[in-house]
Amino acid sequence: MSIIRWPGGCYVSNYPWKDGVGKRVPFFDKAWRIEENNEFGTDEFISYSKKIGAQPYICTNAGSGTLEEMSDWVEYCNLKDQGKWAKLRIANGHSEPFNVKYWSIGNENYGDWEIDAKDIVEWGGL
Repeated sequence: MSIIRWPGGCYVSNYPWKDGVGKRVPFFDKAWRIEENNEFGTDEFISYSKKIGAQPYICTNAGSGTLEEMSDWVEYCNLKDQGKWAKLRIANGHSEPFNVKYWSIGNENYGDWEIDAKDIVEWGGL
């Protein structure tokens, strides 16, 4: 079985997933200091994963993101029709849940090069 992870690298520490579904506008990627056109989001990632026969693996934003945003992303991808985010997925043309099995919390969370990096004591307090 093949697995593909997205968003990857330092990019995820600043990735606003909610801005990557539905109507999109570019945003400034603080990690790479460039404008991100924001044309590839969750729906496109799931579609691409299916097209190449890979399991999608979503890396959540542990930098500038929140626990609530992570939970909302799981809802968008995996709940059938309950809740605001599942209903948005349906409105975006995806009536069936994506059933994403693989998730991670951030990228290299130990690294001070990550946006809003935390040390072990700070992570322990969460």
